[in-house]
Parts: sequence; structure tokens; C-alpha cells
Amino acid sequence: MSLQEAQAKIPSTEFVLWREYLKLEYNRPRREDFYLAQIAAEIRRAHFTKPEKVRLLDFIIKFKKPKKVDKRTFMQRLKASKMFWFRTADFRKDI
Repeated sequence: MSLQEAQAKIPSTEFVLWREYLKLEYNRPRREDFYLAQIAAEIRRAHFTKPEKVRLLDFIIKFKKPKKVDKRTFMQRLKASKMFWFRTADFRKDI
């Protein structure tokens, strides 16, 4: 679905609610995460002298939330990226 289609079909209030829901779900482990952590923990226990010290929760990955970038920094990065890609495109025209 394109951005225009999404904007036409989803009201802004629903979009905001989905964003908040996804923020809450960001670090919540799922069933598959626990299953894969069990496998990793068992492999580690097989190669560790004190297997009783290996805990399942040590193998659940905790993701850090991305840092918020202020609008000015974002725009500077965007401008630098555009300049890089435009230079690359101009370079290819000369070939």
C-alpha cells in the first residue's frame, strides 16, 4: 500500500494509536523469542563448566529504543545524503 493510500484509508487518530501500541510492544518477548533463547541456553550449558549459572533470560535480547534526532540534525543529514546521491548520479552521467 502506498503512503497516499494509507493516508486516505487510516485516520490520523488511528495512526497515533498504532504508534503507541507498537511502542509498548517494542521490547516484549514473544513465544518464538523464548524458544530460541532455550536453544541458545542449552548450547551454552553444554560448553560451560557451571551450567546451573546459565539463565534463560540472559538470552532474551533487549533492544534499545532509537535516540530521537532533532529536526535540525535530521534535515542536515538528509541534505548531506541527497548531495551525495546527486553527485553519484552526476558522476554516472559522465561515464
